[in-house]
Amino acid sequence: MARRTFSEVALAALNQDFGVRQHLQSVMAAHSYTSLELDLGIATTTIYRMEQSGFNRRKTPRIPKRKFDEAKRRRTIYWLAREEYQGRYDYPALMARHNISKPTLLARQRAFRRRSAPMRNAA
Repeated sequence: MARRTFSEVALAALNQDFGVRQHLQSVMAAHSYTSLELDLGIATTTIYRMEQSGFNRRKTPRIPKRKFDEAKRRRTIYWLAREEYQGRYDYPALMARHNISKPTLLARQRAFRRRSAPMRNAA
């Protein structure tokens, strides 16, 4: 089977999706349990319990209100980014939208990262 070639428009759309995917991954990393633990000084298990209780303030009375509100805000951002990521930018969604196989997708992603590495390092 011959290798599929991309038109410039299709390649630009794929590269745009890779850019959004990278951004969402960085947002999820910035608002993960571990980063909240380091930034706010709240244990990951406590943040997990806060989340499981629906951020019910009465369930975690020892956590200061400012830290509680910040954890709630940042975990909400995390879940919104994750919902978008899993719905549109995970590998199965990208493979279906661009009609390509996973090895081709991964090769294109590596090429995208090589091209965008100098820009990310300069910023």
